[in-house]
Amino acid sequence: MANSKKGDHPFDIIFDYQSRCLTNARNHPIDEPGGAEWSGLGFALGAHKIVTPLNDVSEYLNIPDFTRIPRVKNWITGITNVRGRLVPILDLNGFFGVESGQPSTRKRLLVVENSELVCGFSVSSMFGLKTFMADSFHAGAPTDHEKLRPFISGYFEKDNQIWFVLNLKKVLEHEYFFDIAV
Repeated sequence: MANSKKGDHPFDIIFDYQSRCLTNARNHPIDEPGGAEWSGLGFALGAHKIVTPLNDVSEYLNIPDFTRIPRVKNWITGITNVRGRLVPILDLNGFFGVESGQPSTRKRLLVVENSELVCGFSVSSMFGLKTFMADSFHAGAPTDHEKLRPFISGYFEKDNQIWFVLNLKKVLEHEYFFDIAV
């Protein structure tokens, strides 16, 4: 404590440290003009690179043990218990009709909920947290995949790759989501 004097009150010393830190601190990148960032969870959906808003996913898990459900479409994997809640598992690749090409050991579960429903979406090839400059967002869905297009709110381009922003909460509200019986 080079700048403190014998007898200084501990709160005065802490206040002095705080003042010096604030004076010498560099701005956080998000506080700088043009520095706002957008973060989401990245994963593969067929040949598409996808990100879903981080705040839309309540949990991210390895695929837990589940029970199969008879007489449902093939994209309904089953049902599982996640912290005392029954959560249906929907295979996102199957829902959109795209091949995953990934072994089941790489799949992860994204738990998404709205005010009425909770669902676990199994996805393959997780890329983890992806961050983009917010001002690089483009509205629209430049994909020829008809089933996917209504759920894409836009895209980011980074390192010569297009990352589609997929709204999983919209999937929970779509009529096809409720058409599960065979």
